Amino acid sequence: MLVEVVELRATGMKLTPEEVAAATRHTGNLTITADGVAYLHAGAHYARDHIIQPMIEVQVGPMKGDDFMLRGRQYVAYGKTSAMNPQAWWCRNLRGDHIPATVQQMHRYSGGDSHA
Repeated sequence: MLVEVVELRATGMKLTPEEVAAATRHTGNLTITADGVAYLHAGAHYARDHIIQPMIEVQVGPMKGDDFMLRGRQYVAYGKTSAMNPQAWWCRNLRGDHIPATVQQMHRYSGGDSHA
């Protein structure tokens, strides 16, 4: 599914509405695996060609129109340390395709599979 994504958190902290408005928009193909990992990728192989860090334990949330939200956790590196932080992606469906309501439906719809 071709989407535009805005990350709604930075290092686990919610962005303000002003920060969201100014945030970088990432465009790519969204794939969600059967085990609930979301990838935004530019190429054919989602585990190698990701545009932003994948998100795990993903939940799908509806929004108005062609928008939906993915919530989960995302790996973030801080110099020599790292952490799994809360993250949310505001996704805008660029093709107007049907938006599945659950991760399982999204996995089937996006063509994802359970191996990376």
